[in-house]
Amino acid sequence: MNQVLSGGDDMSASKVLVGVMYSGENEYERCLQSIKLQKGVDVELFAIENTPNKEAHDRLYDKFNTDGDRCDLIVKIDADMILLDDFALHRVVRLFKDNGSLDHLMIDVHDYLSDMPIPSMNFYSNRVKWRGNDENLIVDYHGSYSGPLIRIMDGPIANHMSDPGLMQAFYFGIHRCLKAIQPERRKKDVGRAMLHWSIITRIFESYLRLGDVRRLLAMGGAHFVLNHPNPIECLDYKSDRMSHQCKEFRENRSEADLAELLEDWRYPLKMQKLWFSKLSKS
Repeated sequence: MNQVLSGGDDMSASKVLVGVMYSGENEYERCLQSIKLQKGVDVELFAIENTPNKEAHDRLYDKFNTDGDRCDLIVKIDADMILLDDFALHRVVRLFKDNGSLDHLMIDVHDYLSDMPIPSMNFYSNRVKWRGNDENLIVDYHGSYSGPLIRIMDGPIANHMSDPGLMQAFYFGIHRCLKAIQPERRKKDVGRAMLHWSIITRIFESYLRLGDVRRLLAMGGAHFVLNHPNPIECLDYKSDRMSHQCKEFRENRSEADLAELLEDWRYPLKMQKLWFSKLSKS
């Protein structure tokens, strides 16, 4: 289901095209609310709901290509991201206007599960175009542009996954681990793999410090992928067959059972060796 909503209280303000994709995230309504409350900008919000990941991204980028030219700024906001204040988009618009050649701005978000800033919310000028790709795993690719890319790491613009559901946390671990090992991907993106592996390990460290069974469930999702005989099958983790396996994995284990199962994560070098083996061979 697609919906187009309007937000912003100043119709003479800069036009911002916001694309959001929803597939069951617990934070969705708060995400939409944080966008509609933005001040100093005229927001056009395009939401794609309950659509397979690859198809959702293709449709999103088609929309950006079609309507981006008439906007001052384009932004992709995941349904589990909540903007931190009502002038967040206005400040980004000003940054683009003050730096006329800027085409791509990445601003980190604060991830609850890992308790750290992670990449990122992506903003684009109206010069950026998306050409499509054949990926089924890394489908959130960036468009083509000639201007500079800037990344802001020390001032998160949004909270990420601040209140995940149990299965949402488990699926997050699966998705991150798939990006960390990139099964059957001919040319591995090692930098991206290392990033996602570092997030996974930080989730476990955060569980040891702060608790919350949802962090443990995210680690369970990563464990599920690392120990699967054919990790590429985990790619469609919301299919009926894989969803059944995931629910069976989660529902048959208490928090104590999960903690015992994940005991090896206390030994980073051991798990790093397993991860690198999967990255090299899968």
